[in-house]
Amino acid sequence: TESIAILIEKNPSTLTAVFDLPPGTEPAISTRVKMAQTSNVVAVAVMADGKVLFTQKEIKVTLGGCGG
Repeated sequence: TESIAILIEKNPSTLTAVFDLPPGTEPAISTRVKMAQTSNVVAVAVMADGKVLFTQKEIKVTLGGCGG
């Protein structure tokens, strides 16, 4: 894996984070982000062979979270 990007559809800046991974590094990341409303979060991985893989999940923001 060459890089991993995190996108949040409804955030003001959709591209939330990009991690460039040196060769031989285990492709595992962890981060925290603020979200004001429920939105799809998308992870995109660019592989060394040029393939691009992605997955998405709707993350629900509840009252008392970052938005209230």
